[in-house]
Amino acid sequence: MAQDIKRYGVTAAIDADDIEAELDRLWPQLAADPQVLAILKKRNVAPADFKARPRAEVLSVRLSGQGADPATIALVVSAGALLVEVAKDIWEIVIVPKLKQKYGQDSLPPKDSNHDT
Repeated sequence: MAQDIKRYGVTAAIDADDIEAELDRLWPQLAADPQVLAILKKRNVAPADFKARPRAEVLSVRLSGQGADPATIALVVSAGALLVEVAKDIWEIVIVPKLKQKYGQDSLPPKDSNHDT
């Protein structure tokens, strides 16, 4: 079962489909990325084990909430149960900077993780 690891407010700059597409584009390259290799080493995960997992099994994004009000909707990043810490690190250290570079520094505003949406 997936575990929610981060929530973001919805902006006009980026949505869940944009993030999913970017993850799909980046995923094949990540197994050779020096930052990812360092994360895998730190978390004692063999690169081959990481590479063998489908992206959606490790990281996925969905909308949570209802209505069109951005205050009530969140982008929720989830990690597969087996690699939660690896997924958190890859998301924060590798993916988020790439998304912000492409879509702008304000494209992923953090949303209070205790806020029910």
